[in-house]
Amino acid sequence: MDKRYQWILPLGLCAVFLTNIAEAATCFYLPEYFPLKSGNSWTFRNIPSSVTATMSVLPGSTFINGVATQAVQTSDNSVTTYQTNDANGINLYRRTVNIGGIQIIATFNPRVVRGAANTCIGDVESNSGTARVEASGYGTYTLSYTSQSYIEGQESVSVPAGTYETIRIRWVTRIFGSIDGEAINDELTEVNWFAHYVGPVKQQLSDGFSTQTNQLIATNVTPPTANLALSIEDNPDPVQAGDQLQYHLNVFNAGPSNATNLRVTNNLPAGVTFVNAGGTGWNCTKTPNNVTCDLPNLSSGSASDFAITLTAPSIATTITHSAVVSAATLDPDLSNNTVSETTIIKQDRDDDNVIDGADNCPTVANPDQADTDRDGTGDACDSDDDNDGMSDQDELTVGRNPLVNESAVLLGIINSVLE
Repeated sequence: MDKRYQWILPLGLCAVFLTNIAEAATCFYLPEYFPLKSGNSWTFRNIPSSVTATMSVLPGSTFINGVATQAVQTSDNSVTTYQTNDANGINLYRRTVNIGGIQIIATFNPRVVRGAANTCIGDVESNSGTARVEASGYGTYTLSYTSQSYIEGQESVSVPAGTYETIRIRWVTRIFGSIDGEAINDELTEVNWFAHYVGPVKQQLSDGFSTQTNQLIATNVTPPTANLALSIEDNPDPVQAGDQLQYHLNVFNAGPSNATNLRVTNNLPAGVTFVNAGGTGWNCTKTPNNVTCDLPNLSSGSASDFAITLTAPSIATTITHSAVVSAATLDPDLSNNTVSETTIIKQDRDDDNVIDGADNCPTVANPDQADTDRDGTGDACDSDDDNDGMSDQDELTVGRNPLVNESAVLLGIINSVLE
């Protein structure tokens, strides 16, 4: 390239540190992980040069192509980027570079898409357009650009500022065209690691000739926290074998921040049969060994509950249902996130301490198991205890003893006389 046009290189090679991603299972809400708030700052150390630079979010908004953008600027004023972070995703509208006494302003139309608001691992965002380049002392030029954003995966990253659970994304940006007949065709690959509610913590830049790494050494961004507490209650307990029982689970958010992307994972006890699960705002899904229930949001100071209905095992036993709650928002106290409830499964429907299989009257309590007529049906359930063909009630009505078969007694007397 003609040296007169080397100022164009910083358009591709200057890092954009602030583009962020959300943390969930495999899908993410990017705005939650792009803390584009006035005063937020990130200090990075470059490898191999060891030079440090701080990126800060400036106050106020700058309108570009009719859109209010937020400016992010380096401490030496060498790079300023203008971006948005909202329901339309993460977008770059303008980049200003001051290098060697030359100010370069590149305005992109349409904006460069860095990621959709709702995105998942494996997603690819591609777009293209024009870059209007103004270079002090050179003039104004119109070039073209293409951009791809790849959501690659989740990764635990250690940098001088600490260890973070991050989302890794790769951007590939190409700027091309011609200036005064000189061909321009530059490509930059940026691999970025973004931590939940913190922002960028690591970046690798490659222009095909060299690779540089920037690592976070300090930030003033404090992630919001939400202290979630999970409770559980079974009903009924004890429960008759084969009957239905419910586990009611309640999540309380003690704050101070709202919690997002809540999930309660329920480990089902052995021997139960799943019937249904749900609650207002909850989306519950059955898997082979558990039930997961998801809630998008829970505001600070609020509680939300759901219920899981099961069929109890068919034998007398004791079962334990355990559950754990998690959320995308950082929880400072995990000691109250896990619960368990033990339920007694009985085979004694009338609670007389005689199991149903051996009980001669399983629906009415009769611990003495009295059976006057020895017909296998206990007196408590037998309508004719003495088996004389007259119901107990009728015998009581006419003044007879329902537990004595008078006919059998009379027959016994007659037989004695005849003998």
